[in-house]
Amino acid sequence: MEAKMSRVITFDKGSKRRIKEIRWKLREVISVVVLSLIVLGLCALLAVWEVSHYSAKTNSAEPKTPLVEAQP
Repeated sequence: MEAKMSRVITFDKGSKRRIKEIRWKLREVISVVVLSLIVLGLCALLAVWEVSHYSAKTNSAEPKTPLVEAQP
């Protein structure tokens, strides 16, 4: 009985061609897309939180001056 050796994929000069040779299963492609969307969503959420957190700090750091009405 002959043992089947799987080809090792290395990332060198011809790696783009070899990656295209991989037969990706539909489940693998969908999971990569879903994972990418989750990471993108978390990055967007972090960016929104950072912006709101930074703007809240700068607004509260300003000294509050009392309103003075002009005397005629």
